[in-house]
Amino acid sequence: MASRSSCFAILCLGKHGTCGVCHSFFFRSNKRWSFCELSFRKQPKTLKLGIGRLSCCQHVEDEESPPPPTSSSWMERLKKDPRWEDIFTLTLSLAVAWMFRVFVVEPRFIPSLSMYPTFYVGDQLLVEKVSKWVRPIQRGDVVVFHPTDQLVAYGYQKDEALIKRVVAVQGDFVYIRDGKVFVNAIPVVEKYIAEEPNYIWGPIQVPKGYLLVLGDNRNNSFDSHVWGLLPTEKVIGRAIFKYWPIHRVGWIEH
Repeated sequence: MASRSSCFAILCLGKHGTCGVCHSFFFRSNKRWSFCELSFRKQPKTLKLGIGRLSCCQHVEDEESPPPPTSSSWMERLKKDPRWEDIFTLTLSLAVAWMFRVFVVEPRFIPSLSMYPTFYVGDQLLVEKVSKWVRPIQRGDVVVFHPTDQLVAYGYQKDEALIKRVVAVQGDFVYIRDGKVFVNAIPVVEKYIAEEPNYIWGPIQVPKGYLLVLGDNRNNSFDSHVWGLLPTEKVIGRAIFKYWPIHRVGWIEH
C-alpha cells in the first residue's frame, strides 16, 4: 500500500521556522503557529506558542489501493463452502426426525411375553403420542408408560418403557372373579387374552387420574393386579401399529 510519511518541525520561540522535510514555512501570528502549504496536499495546522513538535505532512493513501480485507463470521464462511447445502439438508433432516420421534411417533420393541398373544418377544411397533392430549385414554387401548413409584421400588429404571392394556379408567368400578373382568358389574369380552385370569382381585373404584392396566397374558403378567393403578401422567402414548415381523404387520386391536 503506497503512502507518504509525516515530517516534523521543532518550533522555538522565534517568529518563523521551516520544516526540514517538506520545507513548509511556519510563522507566528497572535501567539499561535501556522504553516504555509507548499507540498503533499497538506491541510494547515496550528500550534500554541512554545516549544513543541508539529506534523505538517498528512498520511496520504494511494487512491488506487484496494480496501483492506474484512473479517467474516464463521457462518458466512460456512455458507461459502460448496458442501454447505449438503450440511444444511442433513442437519435439518436430523432435527425433523428427532422432533417427530420425541413429540409424535416413536418405535418400540417387545421384551417379554406379558402381552402374548397380541405381541411376541421381539415384535416392533409404533407408539403415537398425540391422541392422549386430544381425547382421554379409553378402555382397550394398549399403552406404553414409564414405571410408577411402586415399580421403581421393585427395581425398574425410571426411563424404562412398559406396555399393558387399559382395562378400566377413572370412575370405573372393577373386580376380577371366576376368570372374568367385571367393569361396572358387566363382564368384559376379551378375545385378545391368552387365557382367563385364575386369580381374584378387587373390587375397587378407579380414582381420578388413574388407570387399571393388565397384560393380555393375564396369568403371566406383572401388572396392576400386583403393583397397583397407573397414573395417567406416566403414559407415553398408545401403541397403534405393528411393523415387524413382516408377516405380522398390522393395526393393533383395541
